[in-house]
Amino acid sequence: MSHPPSEPSWLTTADRAQLERDLDDLPELADQLDANYGALLARGARNPDDPWITYPASLAVIELADRRTKGAPTVDAASQSEIDRLARSRRLGVLPSLEMWLRMLEADMLDLDVDHRPPLLDDTGTVTTAAGWLRTHLDWIACRQESVDLAAEVRGMVIDLERIVGSAYAAPDDRSVGTIGKLATWCGIPERTLYRWVARGWLDPLGTDDRGKPTYRRRDAEALARRVA
Repeated sequence: MSHPPSEPSWLTTADRAQLERDLDDLPELADQLDANYGALLARGARNPDDPWITYPASLAVIELADRRTKGAPTVDAASQSEIDRLARSRRLGVLPSLEMWLRMLEADMLDLDVDHRPPLLDDTGTVTTAAGWLRTHLDWIACRQESVDLAAEVRGMVIDLERIVGSAYAAPDDRSVGTIGKLATWCGIPERTLYRWVARGWLDPLGTDDRGKPTYRRRDAEALARRVA
């Protein structure tokens, strides 16, 4: 979705839709990891280079659930994300990684005098509150170049968690994407208004349904309705 009259987004419409879905799924996946930590840990693991070598505990479970900050970070969240990606390893667990992003983004907001809700950090924060904060401020975040790295890191977290606890815990939302007609019904926005936004380039299609009709992200339409109200 375009953001009139704001700065252009660094995320494509599809990438933003994926990030939104990942932030929605992340808390449930993290909760399942915590609730089943002992059993998941006891599954053990195999050496990726030699499948005949097994370990009594799953290192991936330990890494994802780790809440330690492991000392003050020496680089910003975007740089750390790039380092982890190149190294193919995770320095911090899910929650500390998210909180590193929250600290960096809020510092930029304070420098730029951007109106925002302060995030919950340290002992008061959870994966749920961190993901919620990112979703709340996603319009502004998407206009930052770092949002590309954020989207990639969150996608990686979801993939890693799904591999461990199962993708079934990321419940589908069958009313998140639809045609103009469906969006009008779900959101209470007149179809003529939605078509006008499409014509102006404010609402971009994600794809097509099984009848070939363009589909759009429900949250894009709802966010746009709030912005132009």
